[in-house]
Amino acid sequence: DTEVVDHLIITPTSYVSFADLGLMETLRWDNKYKISTMLEYQYKQDAERIRKEHGRKVKRVFKEGKQEGLEEGKAKGHKKGRLEGLKEGEIKGKESEKLAIAKKMKAEGYDTAAIGVLTDLPRSVIEKL
Repeated sequence: DTEVVDHLIITPTSYVSFADLGLMETLRWDNKYKISTMLEYQYKQDAERIRKEHGRKVKRVFKEGKQEGLEEGKAKGHKKGRLEGLKEGEIKGKESEKLAIAKKMKAEGYDTAAIGVLTDLPRSVIEKL
């Protein structure tokens, strides 16, 4: 690789130096004017340097972030599970309550149609009580 130190524009009466104008330093850091293979090489070099300088720290931070994410996910899962369990328990409790009421009504002599209207239980379930 040959480093470009200046770019000159020469006319019969004068010249312009990019280095004198401070443009070479600007162009050196502007990716717009770099060749893609040079950029790729530079990116690989930068990545390797960062990996060497911060590799352990990055690994630790990712590990901590992963652990934090797992814990948060577990907590959300437990909360969701509890809510679903409570809801399911509530539904089962209501069904159980309906069955108990239907049994008492049947024992008191209510007819199946009346029990069905009051408890929202199907006729087939009431008849099995």
